[in-house]
Amino acid sequence: MITSQERQEPEQPRRCFVVGPIGDPHAAHGSPEREALEHHLGIFEQVIAPACEKYGISAVRADGIAHAGDINEQICRYVVESDLVVADVSGGNPNVMYELGLRHITGKPTIHIGEAGQLPFDIASIRTIRYQRTRSHLAGARKEIESALEAGIRDGFELLTPARVLRGLQTGDGPASASEADDSG
Repeated sequence: MITSQERQEPEQPRRCFVVGPIGDPHAAHGSPEREALEHHLGIFEQVIAPACEKYGISAVRADGIAHAGDINEQICRYVVESDLVVADVSGGNPNVMYELGLRHITGKPTIHIGEAGQLPFDIASIRTIRYQRTRSHLAGARKEIESALEAGIRDGFELLTPARVLRGLQTGDGPASASEADDSG
């Protein structure tokens, strides 16, 4: 007999926060800062947002937060509280890596994307959707994000290594729990 709980569709994430370099909208045209803005805005608009929309997920970047207030606090809240985070780890931007570390600790769903050839070594073991700055590669990256979302919604998202390690340490399953460390000295 199938229970009503088994008949229900898995709950879909409603909000996706996109972690990535932002760039400077006030920078001169042609400057590296302006190029970064245009590139990452394009990735958001052509790849991430449409993939999320396909599953009824609202995607937002830090520069799209409409509420007045402290931007750092808002970013941290979005990183921790959002149903899903897509992180563009291209180039290992320090702010992105910090925000990604916060997200990993939550154990909530996170999808990594990055420009081929610009992926940081520290997270190289985590599956990352790679893209190149061509129209066909961006379309392919969008399809890969859609596939990751579909599989995650259907089967659940796997905990990333940092969250698994933290959960192991919290339950005493890790290499040494806090009580073992206290008893050893």
